[in-house]
Amino acid sequence: MKLAALQKNFPNSEMRHVLTAGHNEPSENTFAQNLLKSEKREQVTQLYLERLVDKCESSWATRCMYKFVAEWQKPEYASALSKKTTALCKKILAPYRDTIDKKIKKKQEKAEKTEEAQKPPTTTQVSKSSSLDQFPEEWCALGTLKARADELKACNFKKGKKIIAEIKRRVKIDPAIQGESTNDAKKAKHKAVASKDNPPFDKNRTGKNVQGASFLNATDAHFNNQNFILSALPKTIDCARSYFDAAIQQGATVFVSLHERGEAKSRCNNFWGQDTLSKIVLHDTRTIAKAAQKVLIEGQKDAKSKGASKIVESILQVANGKTITHLHYDGWHDRHPMPDEQVFQLMLDRMEELNPNQETPLAINCKGGVGRTGTTAISYLLRKQVDAAVAAGINLEEIKVNIPELIYAFRKQRSGVLSQEAQLVQIYSVLGSYYERLKIIRDIHTFPLPVQQILSEYAPNMSASPFTTSSSSSSSSSF
Repeated sequence: MKLAALQKNFPNSEMRHVLTAGHNEPSENTFAQNLLKSEKREQVTQLYLERLVDKCESSWATRCMYKFVAEWQKPEYASALSKKTTALCKKILAPYRDTIDKKIKKKQEKAEKTEEAQKPPTTTQVSKSSSLDQFPEEWCALGTLKARADELKACNFKKGKKIIAEIKRRVKIDPAIQGESTNDAKKAKHKAVASKDNPPFDKNRTGKNVQGASFLNATDAHFNNQNFILSALPKTIDCARSYFDAAIQQGATVFVSLHERGEAKSRCNNFWGQDTLSKIVLHDTRTIAKAAQKVLIEGQKDAKSKGASKIVESILQVANGKTITHLHYDGWHDRHPMPDEQVFQLMLDRMEELNPNQETPLAINCKGGVGRTGTTAISYLLRKQVDAAVAAGINLEEIKVNIPELIYAFRKQRSGVLSQEAQLVQIYSVLGSYYERLKIIRDIHTFPLPVQQILSEYAPNMSASPFTTSSSSSSSSSF
């Protein structure tokens, strides 16, 4: 029957040979596997999917499409196609993606139920971690994010608090997360900030393989569109040395700090200042010097701060090595949303401009390494995901995101990420604003835009000369 359907819908004998690979009783799974293994996959895959789309009214064609996607998502086939062919395939499948995803999810749920039914009964049944990290009701189209932010914020963040509470509840009963070891934090002689409440997992603790490194409350977090080093503020100069050592060994050239200038003064809160850098010698005897500093952008004044929030950019030079760029968002209070979203967006633009390679980690820190750090990393990653979807040919209005699921994914790698409902709401707002910007200029420019161009064209009310070196740059210890 399947072979007859194949012969009817694919009269080209060469394509049939690729799909069947000589099997007399091929299945839809076999078609997909043979296609992705074939040496001719680059030439045939697009034609195969286009033919299925032409026959989309047929249940057989729909089944072939979702079987192809299911096989394509498997690790062994994830990189089978080139970037160009991948983009074309995603564009072809985009109109049917919701239907395909529902079929795949339904099949996975059926397999999980079968597996669960075959297990011997236990007195205490814990929910499967595979379902704990799913929030199907929280998928949002980009155009609805602003309205969703207002909804979560209403009535003193009633619905926002509910989402945060649900994430925390699931984390507490997730065996995959609760089973992670944090013995390194327990053994550390000099515990970093907040390590008692949110200790890093041993498996991906930053600096664990660096010779002579101090204990760091920092995490190496890996995602498809970007890698990060998520860190608490270094406690001592020795911790700062270990932080630089570990990050530089991983190739990091962009560091971002989000704590305020007067925050945590008993700790190494200006670890990129020359006074601190002059005392740091890396494990390979290299030193770091501060070469320049400038105010990148200054936003509106906040009543709680002495001055306006601003982004200060510092250039650090590693002896006989790379140049490091450090960005400091000053004026963002602990456990609060950022005071100026426009300034924050421009900082994300600058981060992307400085760090175009997603494999190179961005080193981000605040006081505890979970709230402001999580808000920034999640917002940055969401923007990268949207950019990737647009580059793959998906219509901007058809892109959907699931922010609670992404927060949960971060918590699988670093405990305690993002616990404030106000910061959750702001992530929705930030991405909603990014969507509105993309809508306005998508037909005019190619992304990513240079920060200088964004500042001159889309932020006229901000600092007229954001790249002019500030008067404070001559002071080596100043922010």
